Amino acid sequence: MFEWNVDAIRYRIDAAEEVGFDALIASHIIPHIGQNDRVCDAGAGLGFVSFALAPHCAHVTAVEQDAVAFDVLCYLAKRRGFENVLPQRDDLFAMQPETPYDAMVFCFFGKVEETLFAVKNQCSGKAFLIKRAHGGRRFSIAEASHTRLSFQDAAAELKKRRIPFETETFTVDMGQPFSTLQDAQRFFRIYGEKGLNYTGQEVMNRLTKTGSGRFPYYLPSVRPLGMIILDAKDIPDTYNVNGKTESNQTRLKKGGRASE
Repeated sequence: MFEWNVDAIRYRIDAAEEVGFDALIASHIIPHIGQNDRVCDAGAGLGFVSFALAPHCAHVTAVEQDAVAFDVLCYLAKRRGFENVLPQRDDLFAMQPETPYDAMVFCFFGKVEETLFAVKNQCSGKAFLIKRAHGGRRFSIAEASHTRLSFQDAAAELKKRRIPFETETFTVDMGQPFSTLQDAQRFFRIYGEKGLNYTGQEVMNRLTKTGSGRFPYYLPSVRPLGMIILDAKDIPDTYNVNGKTESNQTRLKKGGRASE
């Protein structure tokens, strides 16, 4: 489970505001939703994908379970004037909205089985699953393998379950800006391969100089992503809440789910 602390929040806000990859990701979803659609952003984090989608639909319900992230999400939505972004602190996979959403977005969030249950029971339209289409960690001095569910893995699992879907692939720079070299070193200590003590030169070799006064250093991270598009009507009725096994009901009630 990702830990939202002061450093994680600061780095995430800096990346969102300076790099803008959330808007690029949202740009691939926007053509598939309507101006009157009610959209759910599942596992919304600090809300940047929600903010990018908000001008293009009726409203976005930004669901986030973590209390720290949720408080920041509420603050940012209010500060930026997104009146049609509706923060909701909840366990997405245990929710039962009164009215099904017209669309749901799972950006680097959720495993296939729990996502299928959520979409079948909470959505009347399409769901968009954004996954990493690469196997390496973004932020490491040496490329390390990634254990999280990838786009390729999710697509293979859906094929195995014989559930129709469409895909899109695209490339996004998901890099990180830094105000100082020391800030970059701290970032690598937090998000790099655990147990390694990175030297200033090792970190510097990965950075580019921007000439910017605010963020003179930048860690580029151009990565391929994949988007899986599902339609709720194509998900078998066995994923309906009335068709869950007792073990599935118990797991979902306990919040038994994993973020990517």
